Amino acid sequence: MERIPFARTVNYYETDRMGIVHHSNYLRFFEEARVDWLAQLGIPYDVLEQRGLMSPLLTSACAYHKPLTFGEPFRVCIMLTQYNGLRMTLAYRIERTTDDALCATGETSHCFVDAATFRPLRLQRAFPDAHAALVAAAREDA
Repeated sequence: MERIPFARTVNYYETDRMGIVHHSNYLRFFEEARVDWLAQLGIPYDVLEQRGLMSPLLTSACAYHKPLTFGEPFRVCIMLTQYNGLRMTLAYRIERTTDDALCATGETSHCFVDAATFRPLRLQRAFPDAHAALVAAAREDA
């Protein structure tokens, strides 16, 4: 399945006094892209939550390569690097679209939990459709 990278432009409020995107916003960009990525896989996050599933963040990391500034367009490419039915790890590349410059790379890891109890859930039993979509994405990204 052809996935389309998440794309948008930098908002003014996302920049700091130096005129570049504040470092904390890159994690927000990761989250926006992850929500879009899940929707492209056919498992929109709001639907997962309605069905009683949540996917809290376990770890996050970001390396900054080139700054983004107000008004610059960028894209976020995602790769599923690990998935075992209970946890997943995603790798991110943020690229400026005007010149394809690599601006940031990062990684987040998540687990899957029951929204009511916060107890871990194995997707293959609780949400087989979501599990199948993530297995397929992992195969494509391998």
